[in-house]
Amino acid sequence: MSTAFLMYVSRALSEGTKRLFAFALPMMFITMWTDTFIPTATLAFATYGTTIFILPLCGSSLDKSNRLRSATVLIFAKSFFNAATMVILYVIFLCELHKTPTALFTAQNYGLFALLCVCAIAGETAEECWTICIERNWVVLVANGDEAALTSMNVAIRRIDLMALTLGPFLFGIALQNMSSEALKVQFGCWLTVGAFLTGVPEYFLIRKAYYSDPNLSRESLENIEGHGGDSENPFTALCSSWGRYISHPVFLASLGYSALYLTVLDDHSGLTLSFLKWSGIPESVIGFSRGAGAISGLIGSFLFEYVKGCLGGSLEKTSSLTVWFFWFNLVPIGFVAYYGTVKQLGYALIICVTLSRCGVWLFDLAHTLVMQEYVEERYRTEINSVQSATYRIFWLLQAILGLIFSDPIEYHILVYTSIGSVLFASVLVSIWAGCVSGGKPASPTKDGKRYGTV
Repeated sequence: MSTAFLMYVSRALSEGTKRLFAFALPMMFITMWTDTFIPTATLAFATYGTTIFILPLCGSSLDKSNRLRSATVLIFAKSFFNAATMVILYVIFLCELHKTPTALFTAQNYGLFALLCVCAIAGETAEECWTICIERNWVVLVANGDEAALTSMNVAIRRIDLMALTLGPFLFGIALQNMSSEALKVQFGCWLTVGAFLTGVPEYFLIRKAYYSDPNLSRESLENIEGHGGDSENPFTALCSSWGRYISHPVFLASLGYSALYLTVLDDHSGLTLSFLKWSGIPESVIGFSRGAGAISGLIGSFLFEYVKGCLGGSLEKTSSLTVWFFWFNLVPIGFVAYYGTVKQLGYALIICVTLSRCGVWLFDLAHTLVMQEYVEERYRTEINSVQSATYRIFWLLQAILGLIFSDPIEYHILVYTSIGSVLFASVLVSIWAGCVSGGKPASPTKDGKRYGTV
């Protein structure tokens, strides 16, 4: 079996459990606490508020670490901590079982929820670090300077992601709708998700085999180690160095624009949007189906990517700019319905427009992935991409703060207006970056086949 195939199968296992967890957790929250966004927003606030500091430090360390050792730690850490999160949630549910449906927390459950947040933060950190390692480092090394092969691998990975996004939430939503009580829904959601994380074991063995099957993966990257600060560098200095490299890098504006997209709740995996759709009376099967339909729209985008990029002369700058504006135009009608329509109309407008927008956002995601792979040096690639991950978590944190401020579902329209504005801001930033880069043609590939910055 080829290295790429082993990575694809591993990715399918990893992404399947990740998407199931991302869909199940907010659905369990709104099932347990029906009239508020506070649990969802609190967890988001805690997770994003801490990972913005943790991820840059992890990225710097991963660039200097043995790849297989890092993969082993990350795969088992994400499986363990995400499973622990759902077990703790189930314990909280048992504690709240005899209370009113709208009860949030009793005093003894604050500690349990805090522990849930700690496990969710650890799981999210490991999940994101592993995603960055695979998407922004491993696939680049396997492609070995061949942009066509790199594009093909990126597209294949996105299709795997979207298939996981299609099947998991759709089947899970149907199963939930057919449960006879809220208690059964919580039990089913928690234990199914816990069982799904057993896939970490075969995922590890697949990645181990992939590692030893490609010499580019198994070689020690001494040049990476030399490019970073010494081992004695304290965490604060390392954090400042990572952010400094990121802000001064030629991809910064493009990365900031990409990160600004995470302020929007107009997304088919946003916990606040899932909670609003359920609150507005949209059937769970329809919510699950809408995520599947959004994934199909994204799949269409993945099939169109190479054609669109070719029509634009292979320019990643033009492709990024055009596709992010296409994403924004698809979201604008939601603002009009939020202002003039009813709650139910807004719910269905969200489903339709967000589904259509997935084509544009995945086109843009593929273009931006190539930018962050090809325009960032290998010795800083994981670090820069980790800081980008921290950056978009800052915007996610702002989203969580807004969710806490406007925690009543009836105020969701305010989050809609903020989201449309954030996507507009992102589109402008990406366009400015594209204009600046096009002023000087992308640099010729270096000896390792990558294009760093502009000339």
